[in-house]
Amino acid sequence: LAVATASPSDDDFQRTRFLPDYSLLRMEPSPAGGKRMLYVSPDFTPDHYDALILEPAIYFPEPEPSIEVPAETLMLSGHYLDSSLRKSLATRVQLTDTPGKGVARWRMALTTANGEEGEKLDKSTLPVALVMTSTMAATEGGLPKDPVLALELQITDSLTQAPLLMLVRGGTDRDLRAVHADTRAPLSLETLKPLFDHWAESAAQQASLYFKPL
Repeated sequence: LAVATASPSDDDFQRTRFLPDYSLLRMEPSPAGGKRMLYVSPDFTPDHYDALILEPAIYFPEPEPSIEVPAETLMLSGHYLDSSLRKSLATRVQLTDTPGKGVARWRMALTTANGEEGEKLDKSTLPVALVMTSTMAATEGGLPKDPVLALELQITDSLTQAPLLMLVRGGTDRDLRAVHADTRAPLSLETLKPLFDHWAESAAQQASLYFKPL
């Protein structure tokens, strides 16, 4: 596994077009370690919000299954992240299925590593990133410092769709075009679970700061 690294900057994060406006995000240290890009609306406070609609996590862009990453593994990985997120959030935030006043909507995507802004990602990019991050997780104690895989989060007002919080975490200091991974190795969900749990817990801790406590 050959890796090209760079100094942390805004350019270390991929603009995948999952989030509506990356210009609002600013780089900062993450409380969980490493770097993140974050935007928080001044209106997103516990005085204004007390419940959350949690949408299923998605892949962005939608990946194409392969021999190394079959459709079943992609599905199980998404389901595991969903389960971990719901478990972490449910202890901190009132979850609901109904939009309304004081209700926010959570959308999260698994995306991939840095590239040129506006560069179109093809369907094979995410499976490669999944395999590479799985390999890194296995060799770096379950929590790779600079995973190729990334997580993007958007929280909006459930009625107005106004952006309340946008976050990009992971996918730093790694360039897919400069990394040579053995994609013949099968993806191991077990090696990704600690990273998914870590991200879910970190995201839930971050989000809980802006909701009325249970």
